[in-house]
Amino acid sequence: MQRFWGRLPLQAAASLFYFIKGGRAQQLIHQLKYNHKPAVGIQLGQSYGNRLKNSALFQHLDCIVPVPLHPKKQHQRGYNQSETFAQGLSTSMGIPCYAHALERGNFTQTQTRKGRLDRMKNVMEAFTLRDGKALQGKHVLLVDDVITTGATLEACGMQLLGVKDLTLSVATIGFASG
Repeated sequence: MQRFWGRLPLQAAASLFYFIKGGRAQQLIHQLKYNHKPAVGIQLGQSYGNRLKNSALFQHLDCIVPVPLHPKKQHQRGYNQSETFAQGLSTSMGIPCYAHALERGNFTQTQTRKGRLDRMKNVMEAFTLRDGKALQGKHVLLVDDVITTGATLEACGMQLLGVKDLTLSVATIGFASG
């Protein structure tokens, strides 16, 4: 939550792991993103969903929205790692995943070696809302693989918060010091 104070009004925020270079979370996310292991995302989502659904902060969610990949990146990878995590969460929490609620229009450079300001510039206008009516009045869980500076989640969250009466929460696999 602190990462978003003054930037994005959230109901709740949580991460499954603290992301440390060379640690287990990095190894799992590397398998998920770069070694064509989408099952890792689904399994992590199912496991974490079982924990989140027992948390008072996450019991009143209506749907899950994953951070989208640009179609070119998704074609290269074969899947969206955030969507696999969202699918696992959806299964274990019993709430729908709206995988196409957001769209990534700009093909942006990787964020892995960028600082906070460069990350924000990189994604500021990269996302658009596709179907806001389906999200009206809902408590949405926005999910991504890793949060570092929060720039990607903030850019997506700002698009979602344009929807009438939407409440926003965030969950990620990993949380890295920014």
